[in-house]
Amino acid sequence: ILRTWSRPSLLLAYVPGLALSALIALVALTVGAWLGNAIIWALLIGMILAAVVRIPDIVLPGVGLSASLILRAGVALL
Repeated sequence: ILRTWSRPSLLLAYVPGLALSALIALVALTVGAWLGNAIIWALLIGMILAAVVRIPDIVLPGVGLSASLILRAGVALL
C-alpha cells in the first residue's frame, strides 16, 4: 500500500470511486437526517445503484478502497 501512495498516477485512480462513495454518504446523511438512520440509507442506496446501474470500471479502485480500508477504519473508530 505504501508504494501505491507514492505514485501520483495510481493515487489519481482512486479519486472517482472515492468521490462516488462520498456522494453516496452525503446523500445518505441528508436523507438520514429526515427519515432515520444514515447507515441504513447508505446501504440501500448502494444496493439499489449496484442492482440498477452498471458500475463503471473507472470507479472500482476507489470503491474497493472505500469498502475495505476506509470501512475498517470507520468500524474501528466506533
